[in-house]
Amino acid sequence: MSMKKDGDVFQTSDLGLAAALNCKGFKLTDLIWEESPKASFVFEQSEALNNTIKEYWADRLLIEPKAYFNQLKTIKNRLYERK
Repeated sequence: MSMKKDGDVFQTSDLGLAAALNCKGFKLTDLIWEESPKASFVFEQSEALNNTIKEYWADRLLIEPKAYFNQLKTIKNRLYERK
């Protein structure tokens, strides 16, 4: 898993984190394909985003299970569109 803060955007290759952020209302703005088969998920950087990421890694982020599962499917569909 990699994470990168670059000015106005936050990038991560962690699918679970990306799905959780989408569930919390943060819009996935782009997918960046690296040289490997991995992709980075791009979100607009904000203080609210940073706080949500901290809650996620501290196992304190509450998410509705069906919404999380649906976001995983949606993001995976975007990944498979490239193939």
